[in-house]
Amino acid sequence: MKRGTLRHRKVYDLADALGVRRAEAVGLLTALWDMTAETFANGDIREARPAYLAEQCLWYADGKMLLEGLIACRLVDRLDNGALYIHDWHVHSENTVHNKIARARSWFANGANPKLTALQKKEKKEAAQFYTEHVCPWAQLRRDCDVTTEGLRRGPPPLPCLALASASALPLPEPLPKEEEACPPPNNAADVLPSIPESTNRSKASRKKPRASLDPEFTEFYNAYPRHEARADAEKAWGQLDGQRPAVAALIAAVKVQTSAKGWRGQNRQFCPLPASWLRGKRWLDEVDKSNRTLDAPPPSQVLNEVGQFALLPSEERARWLADAKLRNPDQPAPVLVNAAMQLWLKDQQRKAKDDVPRLTIAMPHHEPQAQNQA
Repeated sequence: MKRGTLRHRKVYDLADALGVRRAEAVGLLTALWDMTAETFANGDIREARPAYLAEQCLWYADGKMLLEGLIACRLVDRLDNGALYIHDWHVHSENTVHNKIARARSWFANGANPKLTALQKKEKKEAAQFYTEHVCPWAQLRRDCDVTTEGLRRGPPPLPCLALASASALPLPEPLPKEEEACPPPNNAADVLPSIPESTNRSKASRKKPRASLDPEFTEFYNAYPRHEARADAEKAWGQLDGQRPAVAALIAAVKVQTSAKGWRGQNRQFCPLPASWLRGKRWLDEVDKSNRTLDAPPPSQVLNEVGQFALLPSEERARWLADAKLRNPDQPAPVLVNAAMQLWLKDQQRKAKDDVPRLTIAMPHHEPQAQNQA
């Protein structure tokens, strides 16, 4: 039942005509439409006898009284072909009714074609071709009727309703003639048709960009990020920033600095933005408040400078650090090995800087024991 039916004017009219409450009128209409969808899919209920109609609609009185009330309130229309058609049944019926009529290659009792939107692709194509080539018999006859000066339609005698059960027994009209082709196709179509470049014949799958989840740099960044949520959205954001984001090592360094400065650890991880939001907002450019930075977190400029210093090392020295990192992590991809090699180099630089600091020795005063006075 569609919204607004409870307060429709015809519902009030039916309740007044039958002398019942509005809730009972709504129940009668619901039962009527349910019976029509299951038994009389084309919307014609004239084959339903009064007793059957009263029993199906849960009506306790005479079925003729119910049918007359429905017709008087224009909830049931009496068509020229003698059908008792549910008002606008072809508009308000559900998709299963349209599918049933389309698969039977039939029409609604008023001559309307069924909707094909809910059919499968193959069925929809075949049904569309059928309804393009064929016209409802009684609808065609109604269009051929003459109209008198008073505006009344003078037509042939009433036609029997086309029930779904006997749809195959009714002979179908001849298909409409197709327009002849203006000229026959050439014998050698290859000489006439323009050549298509090979680049346009590639499949859509070959033109698609590789998924970010297959990118080892994204996996490295995602594993280093403190909040592992909405990975699919993060992959999409990573792909959208191709050519705009810095190296993955710089991203991870910025993440570590912000995590340490803002305390995105433990229970405070909920205050960390989602990885997709962090990427789209280009948060690696954020300035970190020095007053909130912990003692063990280096400033972003120092981290980025260290990354640049490692990149400026001689190729032989970088190769030596990469070989050392590969021995420690043999199964890791190349981007991970580069980051590991840089971390080893940084630890070595810190160790050397610690060894180079001169130790401050303080000369302690030397106290000689005093000689005991001899008695």
